[in-house]
Amino acid sequence: MRAWRRGLQIFILILAVGGASPCFPDQIAKGFTISKPEWRSGDSWNVHYRDALNERGISEPSKRLDGTDCFIVETTSDTRYFAKEDLNWVTFEHNGRITNRAFPSTWWFMWPLELGKKWVTHLQFMMFGDIIEYDEIVEVDLEMDAVTVPAGTFRAIKINKGYSISENHVEAWYCPEIKNFVKVVHHRPNIFLEELYGYHFT
Repeated sequence: MRAWRRGLQIFILILAVGGASPCFPDQIAKGFTISKPEWRSGDSWNVHYRDALNERGISEPSKRLDGTDCFIVETTSDTRYFAKEDLNWVTFEHNGRITNRAFPSTWWFMWPLELGKKWVTHLQFMMFGDIIEYDEIVEVDLEMDAVTVPAGTFRAIKINKGYSISENHVEAWYCPEIKNFVKVVHHRPNIFLEELYGYHFT
């Protein structure tokens, strides 16, 4: 969507999405797991980030990048590649140029998601030609949260990510029904907030 339409889009999305939309039962048995969702071409999420609406939609179901089958997610300002096998982020492309690349992909997800699950991934990260190496430390919370964002109120699981080379960290709430995050808080140390305004599934 074009920038000049953002204000109207935000207004329409708030009206269209409306009230609460719980995406997980209130009573959850201990030991439950969350399976990897099925993304399809045409699925999209409207996310408000840094005072701008950013529409993220799957434009192609699969494309091979350096031996990895990827979903291509076109956004308002860039193109992102996610590994089809596990939905973890691989590459960020701006104006046809790859500016950020992770080796392997950044591990937001290790399916199935389980309460209290933890893992560490060692990776190399390329940013504008420079490569840094570090560990990502990811931990899933011990219970579901009710999370309220402009798109409604959802039951979501909180995933925390830290980095071995800095105190920066990220808190993200994943909702199974939405097939993505409904809220992400980046601590860099400045705080940047992403919130879901709307979504569409094919």
